[in-house]
Amino acid sequence: MKLKQIIYFGVISALVIALILMTFIFIPSGDNDNQTNINVKKIYFADHISDSHQKVIDRFNELYSGQIEVVGINLPFTKFSTNERKELLARFLRSRSDRIDVFSVDQIWVPRFAKWSLPLDQYFNKNVINSLLDYAMQSCRHNDSLYAIPLYIDISLMYYRDDLLKKFNNYNVIKAKIENSITWEDFIDLKKNYKNKPFFFFQADDFEGLMCIFVEMMRSQGKELIIDGKLQLDYPEAYKALKLLVDFVHKYKISPPEVTSLKENQTYENFIDEDALFLRGWPSFLRDMSK
Repeated sequence: MKLKQIIYFGVISALVIALILMTFIFIPSGDNDNQTNINVKKIYFADHISDSHQKVIDRFNELYSGQIEVVGINLPFTKFSTNERKELLARFLRSRSDRIDVFSVDQIWVPRFAKWSLPLDQYFNKNVINSLLDYAMQSCRHNDSLYAIPLYIDISLMYYRDDLLKKFNNYNVIKAKIENSITWEDFIDLKKNYKNKPFFFFQADDFEGLMCIFVEMMRSQGKELIIDGKLQLDYPEAYKALKLLVDFVHKYKISPPEVTSLKENQTYENFIDEDALFLRGWPSFLRDMSK
């Protein structure tokens, strides 16, 4: 299967934030049983521990061997939805668990998790702060205090099956349009050439992934969801974005009704199994599906 990636022309960055938790018991008592490690501070880091994460953790542990050890708590995306991760972390923090010191959450969670977190202003000088993306840093503050530092920025992508697209008579014309940000009108019109199989999968279950694509759709209409701290839901662009998502399923029928119960990995599987032509997903799609 050949898969090509194009940037979704209305994408919204999904910024993943690393929050620093104020711990009540920094070193779990159970870890003191091993007398050879009694002076080693263990830092528990909860996230989707990718191969890249692990390399950084291993390098840090090697540099600070005998002093500090970072222990990864893996919450893989394949097993936990974003909502499930959020609730799991909140449950641990409410119980004052000593098994989480540092954790990663999406940018929109910072206000919710700030009450369990240590303000970081005194630990980062202005030179460090100024070296980070201002757009990313805006979501790291709550009530004028710094509670997070950006870990990485994610963007949504539109994937398509190039091998299936080549069966279209006007392949070169269509490919050129896709690579130059195809309009929604032309995108919907392509469905006429692809019958009897799903055309476009996206995530529309009741979770924040649906909110992501709604914001992307608003951006594609030239409107931000929030401007100067105010929601822009009363504007025509918001109505058009929402209506277009509904029409993908019910009017234009380019997406099957089951998308309303699908999260990321489920849409990835359906995209492959049902020979769909287009998929809205994250950069991790190819890696996740190759495992």
